Amino acid sequence: MLQRSIYFIVGISVLTWLGCNSSGTESDHKSEIASRQLPEPFGDYWYQSKAEINRYDLYQERYGEIRNGDAILIFVTEDFLPGKQVKADDFRNPDAKKVMKLNHIRKFVTGIYDYSVMTSVFVPLYTMEGAWKISTSSQEWCGHSWIQLNKQNGRWAVEGHSYFEKEADTSYTLPDAWTEDELMIWARLDPEQLPTGPIDMIPSALGSRLYHHPSSINHAEASWEESLGDTLVYQVDFTEQKHKVILYIQKAFPHQIWGWDESPVGKSDQPELYTRARLRQTILEPYWQQNAVKDSVERVRLMM
Repeated sequence: MLQRSIYFIVGISVLTWLGCNSSGTESDHKSEIASRQLPEPFGDYWYQSKAEINRYDLYQERYGEIRNGDAILIFVTEDFLPGKQVKADDFRNPDAKKVMKLNHIRKFVTGIYDYSVMTSVFVPLYTMEGAWKISTSSQEWCGHSWIQLNKQNGRWAVEGHSYFEKEADTSYTLPDAWTEDELMIWARLDPEQLPTGPIDMIPSALGSRLYHHPSSINHAEASWEESLGDTLVYQVDFTEQKHKVILYIQKAFPHQIWGWDESPVGKSDQPELYTRARLRQTILEPYWQQNAVKDSVERVRLMM
């Protein structure tokens, strides 16, 4: 099983792509020393000053029924300040580190009202560490809730706010552990680095919001299932929560997420209630620059 922090020095020249609204050249960062071995085509694909935007058909379980919706996964590299745990405004800040960010967005309707949920995950690119930060917000007609996990001094600092009385405002810490939310980023960097076997893992922050379970460390079993042609199949089974997640990963670089299945908490033995998402379209665009009315044509490209 891959340990949470494995440091080994490998000198390589790296390119850098500067995230939203940043400027600079690739040569500015070629002297960086990496401790994570990234595949050779990584820079050509990820340092184009663009984000990879993926649109999925979503079949979301809620209240025991399956709801049609949309999911968007946005993968992008950017400069991050581990101390403040925010995106760096200036890539020249000596404290800035390169991360891959995932914005995972879901929108679906339950009866008369709709849900909009989003999870952001930040994983360092050049060290074999787990996620540094995870935040999730959920908005629907009853109210909104929010949870954030920050890596501080080798532990997870968890803070949550909710309109539900039993959840209300919470603040506590957890030991360092893998998180379900970071698995997609690890799959994009190198699927072989995903953990296997018995493992302690924190289930998704979205699941904790939807099913009203506090974020906690759970025992799980991670495994590779039989491949489907050019698709790798990776599964994590949370034995205590009776929750299962399955990722369908492109075998070749850039290891796109073709889709995923996930069970509601407590219902891993009821596949008819699994949430499922399947990839419809992918584009590479600097979306943060495309905020004019004329840019709405890009939504057509995403089949939205």
